Amino acid sequence: MPVNHSFGVSLVFHLSTKCNLECVYCNVDAGPSGLRPVLDPQILEKWLEAFASLRPSEIAIQLHGGEPLIVDPPVELFAAIAKNTLARFPGTKLMDLAVQSNGLGLDERRADSLARAGVRINLSIDGPASIHDRQRANAAGRGSHREAVQAHHRLRARGSNTAVIAVVTDPLDVIPALQFFLEDGFRGARMNPIRPEGRAALIRKWDDGTFMREMAVEYLRAAKLIAAYNERFPHAPFIEDNLATLLEYLIDNGNEPTMVHWTFLIDDRGHLWAHPGSCGVDALHLTRGEIPNVDVLRRALALPTAENLSTTDVVTGLRQLRARLFTVCARCRTPNYCVPFCGPREDVEMTGPGCVWRSELLGYLEGWLRDDPEAARRIARPRDGRCLGAGERKK
Repeated sequence: MPVNHSFGVSLVFHLSTKCNLECVYCNVDAGPSGLRPVLDPQILEKWLEAFASLRPSEIAIQLHGGEPLIVDPPVELFAAIAKNTLARFPGTKLMDLAVQSNGLGLDERRADSLARAGVRINLSIDGPASIHDRQRANAAGRGSHREAVQAHHRLRARGSNTAVIAVVTDPLDVIPALQFFLEDGFRGARMNPIRPEGRAALIRKWDDGTFMREMAVEYLRAAKLIAAYNERFPHAPFIEDNLATLLEYLIDNGNEPTMVHWTFLIDDRGHLWAHPGSCGVDALHLTRGEIPNVDVLRRALALPTAENLSTTDVVTGLRQLRARLFTVCARCRTPNYCVPFCGPREDVEMTGPGCVWRSELLGYLEGWLRDDPEAARRIARPRDGRCLGAGERKK
């Protein structure tokens, strides 16, 4: 595959750790108690200006928390600043402007306001109430499932059957969560296995690989349920993002993506991190309080100091920095997929929980793709309104 010298970035702005829920697995220990800072909107503007000055082909923005719909100033102001800032850089396309919400504050009035601001809404729903309320409750222990599903139905009534993010904390929850999404008419979900970060690190002992191997078995079962569903509804398929990504990785024979893409985090203090889940991993902490500008960003990304950097210079620098910051297991079968998710390791022979899950699941999907390629392809993302299936190949 020829070298592609275009690049794009996704910027996750962690506006605050203030939240009206206290989820058991929260990786930033967000919750309703205590005084929490809110990111200065001017810092958001300066980081966007700095990144856009590097001339990426595209920028995607996600406003995150905590719960971003309860921050002050409101996310609508952050969105307006983002759009106005990037309008000064016509060579960079704003691919997405989204907020990740638990849905509790999404009434009709707020939905109208976000729509006027051009903000897409992602919701967090962990499946049926029996699972969701066990994991996503407020400080008093009251669940939030009813409000979250009502928010999703409200968006559907407006023509947006948005995909959701779910966190799976037990292998036995995979199938019930998926069945809920299918039966309730959801069009997609990203069902992420729990990661040992923040509160989740206290849930169990993470040196037991059996847990994630069992998780991989359940995800294969989920993949086959999705394939059967998509065979019945080829024009309205359900897409689980992790399964689709791995299956497409196999279809593409592990080729590197055509565009260099990197997702960064800017936390509520304005610090830049090399990965959206990297709080606490010191090697991925790229800036510490400097007022953001293009020079600060260049130093953080170890880019040349020449005044007129070409896109090729930036892409080359990003590749070199990624090689220094991120490592994968010695026998990793998906390095192009894993690099954005695995931080630096002291021992590349170590296999983290996510690596165990991904490696096991990849093997199962590979066998399924070999034995029943037509069925396996039905879990990939749609093309021309249909899921990949008989006689179709991903371009």
